[in-house]
Amino acid sequence: MWRLIRKIAIVTIVVIALLAVAAWITWSTVGKIHHSKPKVTPAAIIPSGDAVLDSIRRGIEFVKVYQEDDGQFSCGLVDPKPAFTAMVVEAILSSPEAPSLKDNPWLQKAVDAILACQQENGGIYTPRIPIGNYCTCVSIMALAAANEELYRPQIKRATAYLLGIQWNDQAKPDDSGGFGYSSGSRPDLSNTVMAIEALRSAGLAADDPAIQNAVKFVSKCQNCSETNPLNWALDDGGFIYKPASSDSTERDKQAKGRGFKSYGTMTYAGLLSMVYANIGPDDMRVKSAMAWIDGNYSVHENVAMGNAGLFYYYRMMSKALSTASVKTLKTATGDKDWAQEMAAAIIEKQQPDGSWVNTNAAWMESDPILVTAYCVRALSFCRGVITGAK
Repeated sequence: MWRLIRKIAIVTIVVIALLAVAAWITWSTVGKIHHSKPKVTPAAIIPSGDAVLDSIRRGIEFVKVYQEDDGQFSCGLVDPKPAFTAMVVEAILSSPEAPSLKDNPWLQKAVDAILACQQENGGIYTPRIPIGNYCTCVSIMALAAANEELYRPQIKRATAYLLGIQWNDQAKPDDSGGFGYSSGSRPDLSNTVMAIEALRSAGLAADDPAIQNAVKFVSKCQNCSETNPLNWALDDGGFIYKPASSDSTERDKQAKGRGFKSYGTMTYAGLLSMVYANIGPDDMRVKSAMAWIDGNYSVHENVAMGNAGLFYYYRMMSKALSTASVKTLKTATGDKDWAQEMAAAIIEKQQPDGSWVNTNAAWMESDPILVTAYCVRALSFCRGVITGAK
């Protein structure tokens, strides 16, 4: 009897020890993306005389050397692998000199690595991390950029997954139509705009109920009391992270602490959502957003957030304004050619090896692979506006 009890005790101790080790590994790696040391240095480019194009080329050469043997662009056990890889693939395939998969086996290998992460429910994500929406959205965009027709079956399954996790809890109507990080997580504007981007990339029309319902949620994240019925809404026209909650924790002093201060990334996310839903420039929501953008123009900081999320801000700002066909912003100090100015600001921050990285580690921007993908994409949008290319 005592021998049995002793064995049970030993097994219990071993199990607890193993769980403790697993918990420590998870705790010590969450939020830290892992990359193997590259075997080669980034290839030099042949200067074209186009500073923006050359910067894009250098960024692409940098990320290429960080591809893992399995095709992914990260190697940690709890890394959001398909999202990182898809962000790189989508940025490269959407660049001015978009390479073909046929002539670039390494790029095809990356696409195959994304597909290898598709789950039985259609989502494309790392099961260990509860951010299925984010990973699936970026993956859909990458697959659509790679070959929408060829990957139509996989995109269709991934789209069904997204539609299945769209918030529809009648007990919480303020969140209805939005998307969170995964099924059951509270919706926010960041995840919702990603879902809208992905669904439009997958071929859903602007008037599709899923898109229109998502925009209803987006509208409830706007500081526009004329169109937002929630009592916290102010009237600066900008957007916050989610209804009555914002990453910019500074409350508006003029409103005696009632509202939440709008900030850069989410305001451009709100504008992009409206454009994708075919909401025109005369709509009060768009007019209010553009008024905030004109009044808070900056290519040097994520407005109201400083350098936190600065490079994702570049991606979102460039995509929103480009998609909205906005070439010039009318600010208090005069008209601004935002694409020219943003491109110059991004190029100035490029490292000698072709990468970009944020000194502020918020939202994983201490990782040069992710940040370089953001910058390649943002510069591609800027160059499209500068040159008039579609």
